Amino acid sequence: MSTDAKMPPPVFVVGAARSGTTMVQQMLARHPAFSLPWESHFIPALWARRERYGSLADTASRERLILDIANITDLMRGQLGREWVPGLRAAASELAREAAPSFAGVVDAVFRFHARQQGRIRWGDKTPGYIDHLDTLRTIFPDARFVIVVRDPRDVAASVMPLSFGPNTAFMAGRRWLNAVRHGLDFAARHPEQTLLLRYEDIIDQPEKHARHLCDFLSEDYSPDMLETRVAAASSVPLSDIHAQVRRPVNRSAEGRWRRDLSARQVRIIEAVCGPLMKQLGYEQSIPGARLSRWDKRFGRLGHHLLWWRPFTKPVGLCERLAIAWRSHRLLNG
Repeated sequence: MSTDAKMPPPVFVVGAARSGTTMVQQMLARHPAFSLPWESHFIPALWARRERYGSLADTASRERLILDIANITDLMRGQLGREWVPGLRAAASELAREAAPSFAGVVDAVFRFHARQQGRIRWGDKTPGYIDHLDTLRTIFPDARFVIVVRDPRDVAASVMPLSFGPNTAFMAGRRWLNAVRHGLDFAARHPEQTLLLRYEDIIDQPEKHARHLCDFLSEDYSPDMLETRVAAASSVPLSDIHAQVRRPVNRSAEGRWRRDLSARQVRIIEAVCGPLMKQLGYEQSIPGARLSRWDKRFGRLGHHLLWWRPFTKPVGLCERLAIAWRSHRLLNG
C-alpha cells in the first residue's frame, strides 16, 4: 500500500536494543506532528501469518486482525500498566470499517487511531528489533522513512546484558550488535533516500543539531519541544528504571559506561567481534588487534542460554517471561 496523499509516510525508529532508540522516539513524540505509541512488535509476525485472515476486503477479516493486534499488544500490559493504545479493542469494529482493505491499511488505521488521540497527523513506531525486518516494513509501507540509531557496542553490551531480553554475554551481545548494524547499513545503502543513520553519541553531544537534521529528513519544521524528552517519557514509556535515562533531559551520563561496567575480557571479546565495523562508524578500539579464542565463542553461546534462566531480571522476571512466551506462542500459532 502506498501511503495516501493526505497522510505523510510513517517513520520507523530501529537499532540494536539499548542504542538510544527510545531517546529518538521521545524526541519525535514531543514534535507536534508525530504520534509514537510504545513498541509494537506485532507487524512482521502478523504479516508472516496474513493468509489466515483471508481477504481483507471483508470487514470481518479486518476486525479479526485488529483484535489480534490488541491481543498481542496486551502482552505488554503488565509493563505499560494500560492498553497499548487505549480503547483499541473497543474501537475494533469502527476501525475495521474505516481501514483500507489491506494489511497495511489495517495497521495504518490502528496507528492513526492513536495519532487522533494525541491530536497528531503523522504516526511512527519505535521497535528496535524491526532492524531485522526493514525490507518487510518497506514492502508493507513503500513510502516509509527509517531512522537507524547506532551506539558504541561496548555501551550497548553493558546496558543490555543484565536485562531480561538479553543477549546475556559479551560474545552474544557483540554478535547481536554486529548483525543488527550490518542489516541497517545494508538497507541504508540500498534505500538512501528513505533512511537516516544517527549515532547516539552525536545526538547527546549536540541534541538540537541532530533534532533539526531529523526534522529535515522527515520534511517537518523543527520544534524546540523535541529536546524535552522527559515530558513525553512521563506518559509513554513503561514505568521501569531501565528507562530512567529518558526521563531526564538529554545528557551524556550513559556515554562510556563500558569503562566501569565491563571487564577487560568482555571488552576484548566485543572489540574482537565488532572491531572493523566499530572503526567504520568512528568508535576507537581500546585493544588494537583484539582476537577471539574458541573458548570465548563456546562459553559465550553456552552462557547466553544458561543466563536466560535467571529468575530476577528487569524489566520482567523469569516467570513473566515464560508466561509471555507461552501466550505469544498460542496467539501466533493457535
